[in-house]
Amino acid sequence: MTSHQVPILTITISSDKDGVPFEPVTLEIPVRAAWQIIESIAILGMERAAQLLGMGALLHALNSKPGSALTPRESTLILALVATLDRKLLGGPWESHEDRVLAFAYSVLQQKEMQWDAAAHFVTRALNKPITAGALRKRLERWAPDQGLPKVEKYKPRQTKVTR
Repeated sequence: MTSHQVPILTITISSDKDGVPFEPVTLEIPVRAAWQIIESIAILGMERAAQLLGMGALLHALNSKPGSALTPRESTLILALVATLDRKLLGGPWESHEDRVLAFAYSVLQQKEMQWDAAAHFVTRALNKPITAGALRKRLERWAPDQGLPKVEKYKPRQTKVTR
């Protein structure tokens, strides 16, 4: 991953925070923004994190079109997004920041929402220490069984096809 690429997390939301199904909505969120929401959940709890995200969305809506408000559908999506991201913590709460980071990386890799190189980039930034995709795989192979989780999908380096 080059320094100018922003890792994107693709999430499909198909139920509200209580599990009531609705028409699926797919969102593409920068991984750093998703992580900031997860950190808010860890600090504030799910409901308050959703309120904070809702206030941000409302301020954006008001800035874009004065007098506007969030629709009930948008409010439901915000709560559903926060609940979905909360599930990415795999049932925490985790005792350490590093465990939260690894739980999030494990979850998005397991669900194939992120590639290994993007996950390594995210973990590097979140922990402020460099890690390669291969080293992350090895770290998660040790970490997951300690948490009672199955091993994450095997790391497969990209194959570059050479044509002559």
